[in-house]
Amino acid sequence: MVSNKTRSSGFTIIEVLLTIAILSIVLVSATTLLTANVKSVHETEKNVEYTQNLRIASNQIMDRIKKDNSVKIAFTDGLLMINDKIFLDPTKKVSNTHNAQLWVYGETDANAELMLRDEVTTSDSVLAEYIKEITINQPNERYLNIKITMTDEEEAVLSVPLAFSFSSVIPDGPSSVWGNYMIYTHRLVIQSGAKVIGPASIVYVANRTDQQCEILDSQTQFEAAQLYVEKQMKLQDAKIGNEDGSSSFYVDGTLNIVNQAKFIGSLYYTKNISQPPPNATKVDSIDFPDVSMPSPQSNDWYVDKGYSNNATPRDNMKYKGGSITFNMVRDGIENVSIYSTGDIELKNGSIVKGILYAPQGTVNIHDSTFEGIIIADRIYIYNSNTHVTFKPFNINNLPF
Repeated sequence: MVSNKTRSSGFTIIEVLLTIAILSIVLVSATTLLTANVKSVHETEKNVEYTQNLRIASNQIMDRIKKDNSVKIAFTDGLLMINDKIFLDPTKKVSNTHNAQLWVYGETDANAELMLRDEVTTSDSVLAEYIKEITINQPNERYLNIKITMTDEEEAVLSVPLAFSFSSVIPDGPSSVWGNYMIYTHRLVIQSGAKVIGPASIVYVANRTDQQCEILDSQTQFEAAQLYVEKQMKLQDAKIGNEDGSSSFYVDGTLNIVNQAKFIGSLYYTKNISQPPPNATKVDSIDFPDVSMPSPQSNDWYVDKGYSNNATPRDNMKYKGGSITFNMVRDGIENVSIYSTGDIELKNGSIVKGILYAPQGTVNIHDSTFEGIIIADRIYIYNSNTHVTFKPFNINNLPF
């Protein structure tokens, strides 16, 4: 018998349709996966940009607050103020109408992303992008919170103390700045009703010998624009500071306030304080002026300028030598420049105007009147008949 068999030479229509269906499913799955991966990459890149810009915005704000040597921070009428100047304008604006150092710029579209910009209005003044909003609030009496929002997930809150660490720079060594610097010493004692007046003066007490700065007695008067004290200070009974409240006091250490003592002005300290007054603010650190005891001029310089060891009191006196005492110089002498390798003393009604420089010794003033600059290792001012006025002294050639 002959057997007849039918052989297929190709795919049936059903097989083709099934193959196409399977391929379609695979292609759709692959396309979906690829699209998801691309979208994920884009979202990751975007999130990285959000994070980077959030960090940039945060750093710019905090770094500039520190760089601006901030001592007074306030939030007024929607603006962040530093030392009574506009620092950050967080409101959405197309131009910097407030002349703030930092400001938020955006299009008029309410949904547009904002940018943190510099006060310079050129196209490259954009510091950070993708900002949704910057808001400021004051949760308590000591801090402001600056909130930077990029997305619902990306945000930062900067907590800024209303009294920020103070920073300043005053040159070390001979400089015309010393003409306004008034006092530099390692130990300062004012007591027994002495009057020390210098509303515009800057006083630096280094306390390098670990002895505290002392201002004592209810009749003692002390005025200065700024007082810097290292390590420790004692204020007993005395009221110190300019009457208008413009003084600033910086104590990098322990502060002992005794009885009815009072600081008139702003007080900042870093360690412990007894009887803290309402105007006292504790800060983490105080970056004091970079200044130290100035070194004497060369011996040839003093010779060329006419200095001598003649201790006779007289106007335009230029003295270089050991310890010197002004006793009963009641007619007064002016324009003196004293460099003592020992001590300098004014007593018994002496009246002297000029510069007292004793880098290794003590300036002792009692029952006398002095006007000018004092720079010495130690300064003692006492007695109710003692009047000291710190003020710039018009001399071009300082003895240090």
